[in-house]
Amino acid sequence: MPDALFLIHDSTDLGGAELHLLEILKVCQKKGVQAYLITSKAGSLFDQFKKLTKAQCITPIPYPRKPKTWLRIPEFLKTSKRFIKNIDAKNPCIFVGDFYPLWAALKLKPLAPVISLWQGEYRFDSSECPEKWTRYGANRADLLLANEAICKHAQSTGLLKQPLFPLNPRISKSRFNPHKYNREELRKKFLWSKKTAVCVGRYGDGKGQPWLVDQFLSDAELYKNWNLILVGTISDTDKPALEKELAKRKGGYNVSIWGERHDVPEIYTAADVALFPGTVQESYGLAVLEAVTMHTPIIAMASGALPYLLGDTIDLIPAGSRDALIKKWKEDPSSNVFPEGSSISVSSDLEAQLFQAFEKVTP
Repeated sequence: MPDALFLIHDSTDLGGAELHLLEILKVCQKKGVQAYLITSKAGSLFDQFKKLTKAQCITPIPYPRKPKTWLRIPEFLKTSKRFIKNIDAKNPCIFVGDFYPLWAALKLKPLAPVISLWQGEYRFDSSECPEKWTRYGANRADLLLANEAICKHAQSTGLLKQPLFPLNPRISKSRFNPHKYNREELRKKFLWSKKTAVCVGRYGDGKGQPWLVDQFLSDAELYKNWNLILVGTISDTDKPALEKELAKRKGGYNVSIWGERHDVPEIYTAADVALFPGTVQESYGLAVLEAVTMHTPIIAMASGALPYLLGDTIDLIPAGSRDALIKKWKEDPSSNVFPEGSSISVSSDLEAQLFQAFEKVTP
């Protein structure tokens, strides 16, 4: 077991990857493994990362896909090496929280074994992602981690030569408990009298919110009968542009930008439907699974790992069929609820999986 874990991840903003890493850090804290953070800047979740790590190092992290960032390599190496060497650890481990920083993190490998975790988009219809992981240095890491759906697919390609172990994201049972919240009280708290749809996720074309807003504003049947709430990170450039567009329409046609929130379980409880119009190939789709766990009716694309995780327990819209998503929303939005007593295909014991991985790279 390691006595020190150095987490390298470029972001501490709210997102599925960051929430997964926070759960990993909670397990480390519980088991007495001292954790340390190397990141590029302090984001909206930085305070939570600080509570779970003994010390933090902020340094620009270079990426192989962005040649202009290669100039950051000397600073990254100098700062990170000094940070790691200053920690009195007999059995350290470097944990790379996404595959993007792996290329740079491998240059620190003489100081400690390197574990690489795949997070982010993943295509299950080709070998593109294992090829990319390999280019970023996966076969020079000591151990590779991914959720079970990715592990099964990636191993079938034969491209990854290093050991590949499952590590599934965990949904907090204490927060995402459908029996914990009162729907009517929450609707009063949020001042929702009309039917309300929520779209949770980082704002952008891949997640589908810009398209969804355009469709909503152009469809009188929807904007007269529904509220649309956007929940999630939105950039400093996207937010004013969207606000400007909404301001052109009197009243904004019932579209609200809520941004980052820490009461997502409550929002799902109060909502009439959760919409996921994204076309990205989700490697796990944590926001979708959280809504499913709360028994919120969902309308989501059958992309990435979702068909594997949800199986036949819930209907998914064929990937990319946005017209079908709007049709479902207008005609039958409340029927698509995860059955009571059903379970998600990949239910994980994060603690057991994580420490099984640690045992492979530390004495």
